[in-house]
Amino acid sequence: MNTGMFRMAGAFIVVLLTNVTVLLGIIASVYWVDLQTHPSWVARWRPQIKVALGAVFLAYLYTESWINNNMGPQVYGYHWAYMNMLAVTIFLVVTGSRRWWQLVGVDAIVCLYAWARTVHNGPAVWISLLLVLACTTVDYLWRDWTRQSRFVQYGLLLLTGAAAVMLNHAMLVNESFTVVPGFWLRQWLGLLILGVVALEYSTTLINALENTRELARNARVDGLTQLNNFNTFNEALVQHFTEYEEHKQGYSVFELDVDWFKRINDTYGHLAGNRVLATVARGLSNCTAGAPWPAKAYRLGGEEFGVIMDVALNPHQAAAAAEHFKHRVEAMRFNSVDPQLKITVSIGQANVHDSHYSFNDAYKQADRNLYRAKQSGRDRIVIEDPELVK
Repeated sequence: MNTGMFRMAGAFIVVLLTNVTVLLGIIASVYWVDLQTHPSWVARWRPQIKVALGAVFLAYLYTESWINNNMGPQVYGYHWAYMNMLAVTIFLVVTGSRRWWQLVGVDAIVCLYAWARTVHNGPAVWISLLLVLACTTVDYLWRDWTRQSRFVQYGLLLLTGAAAVMLNHAMLVNESFTVVPGFWLRQWLGLLILGVVALEYSTTLINALENTRELARNARVDGLTQLNNFNTFNEALVQHFTEYEEHKQGYSVFELDVDWFKRINDTYGHLAGNRVLATVARGLSNCTAGAPWPAKAYRLGGEEFGVIMDVALNPHQAAAAAEHFKHRVEAMRFNSVDPQLKITVSIGQANVHDSHYSFNDAYKQADRNLYRAKQSGRDRIVIEDPELVK
């Protein structure tokens, strides 16, 4: 008797450790896939890779189910190890979903599993199945709340696990399980251990991923204006210049400078100056969003801003675009600073050319044209054609 109990306990521990290792490996693999960024091929094929991982894992769970039913409890130590894995996986997938069709997909798999594996059909099976579907729906609807409360998270996990165990019991009724000592204790203990380890590990990795993405975003975005910063501007210039060299896809660079900005800081203070810059940034962002060609605004530093348009503009097009930027800024009002405050900008513009050897050449020319605009008295536009100064 004691030998049999030790064997069951040993089998339970071995299977539990195996399942914990497999589940943590799957979670870590999904995290690694989410961590990859473009232009990595993993990032490019991210959805397909995650689907493939899910398919492999489901195949593993199905194999566990088959072994349990065909080889008996000698392998699993008298508890449904695969059902614990399935319950925890369903909970993690549903609470991590952001689209309703992902919930539908999970529910479809559960229904297919119930249809394919049911041995004893009857009302208990369908009632248990509806209970599982209700739990997945609640898990999905409360997914954001579960991130904020461990109590809610573990409560929903236990409800989902209980519903899954009830469904499995209704599908595969076997009297031997009800008389084996400690069967339900091992079943619930396995679910609890597997659930706690998986949830804590998943939460840790999700928080790490969010922190990594936030750090990456902060490295690319200017905190004051929420425009992409100078580093991102440089990266965009490199990408555009590479495309120009390979495919002759032209582009145009604008550089804008808020005139007499130091006077604003000296008169109203730096906090007021920051509000002015943030307002200018929003205006430029709106301008580029509504431009006739793909365009993006950047903060280059201080009171300087940049715009890259994905087309080589002729002098009249460039002048019209610059005038639009200029008039938009001039129309801005800063009631929180001074209702009478009005500002102007100086603008320089340049296109990429075959004579350019570096991604910086077009920007350098735009910068020189901006310098000429400021030297001409500010509140001026100098585009690439030296003849056109407005």
